[in-house]
Amino acid sequence: MSNYKKALTVGVSFYLVLGASASQADFALNWARIGDQLGGGIPQTNCNRGEGGTACTIQSALTEVADPDKTPFLQERIIGPDGQAYYHVVVGLPTSEFAQETFIRANSTVRWGTGFVDVLGSSSGGNITFQGFGRRPELFANMKPLDPDETISGNSTANPKLVEMRQVINVTNSQGQFEQEFLKDSLSNKPRITQELNRTVANAEIKAFFQTDLRALNYDDMNTAAAVTNTMSLPGGAGSFNMALDAQSSQVTAGQYRWVPGTGPGQSTGTWEYLGGGGFDPYLENWKAFRSATENPVVKIQ
Repeated sequence: MSNYKKALTVGVSFYLVLGASASQADFALNWARIGDQLGGGIPQTNCNRGEGGTACTIQSALTEVADPDKTPFLQERIIGPDGQAYYHVVVGLPTSEFAQETFIRANSTVRWGTGFVDVLGSSSGGNITFQGFGRRPELFANMKPLDPDETISGNSTANPKLVEMRQVINVTNSQGQFEQEFLKDSLSNKPRITQELNRTVANAEIKAFFQTDLRALNYDDMNTAAAVTNTMSLPGGAGSFNMALDAQSSQVTAGQYRWVPGTGPGQSTGTWEYLGGGGFDPYLENWKAFRSATENPVVKIQ
């Protein structure tokens, strides 16, 4: 879909969520459409998935044209096992080089476009009010979804305890294959991260495997380290490595972090704390660097 349509739908509901406690809503992360349970079974958006099209055009007051972006995309609203409303968003297909599926808690207390358009918000930060006519679109997330100012875009804001998601990258070419999976299949607990490389160099195969499984740890536990597997296999065996057997000295810190709730919708402007200090701060990330202009053409409409 175009940047306009993607921003309009994803900006309203996608940025990592949320709010109150939940531990009972675990979902099947299988890329499948469930059927919008708040809209008569019709998805809010369903494009390029071979299931018919819903909301797959670029629209304005004057024109309507086919969306040039053919990325498979699904957005629907469902009722989770805990009785709460969730947005279900799928970008790509499992056969794509990139695919991501997310279940994210909707927020009935924050609504988008009161008095103009009335839909459930997503409990993340950012300005989710529709810019409307005569307003400044640069101040709203649906027109600037990658803005570094999280008060506009909502990027980096979230309550990870109310999100489940799966993201896969699978790239195969003449030199080999690289696969990566981020799997968070529990609301309350941390994810599993897996990377695997199979590459052929001079007719010899190099294999590398890394996995850290944090799924037994919740987001309040910053003291327990997760299991880590890190191996590399080289032709002939010389130089091959297995961290469990070959590391002379290792200190595993995977999983030794916690999320501290903040202010804003659903306490979404929380912070990440790491045992020993330091660590990754998502608020400092340049999200625009992840956007490829060739893959996301700007389509101007009247």
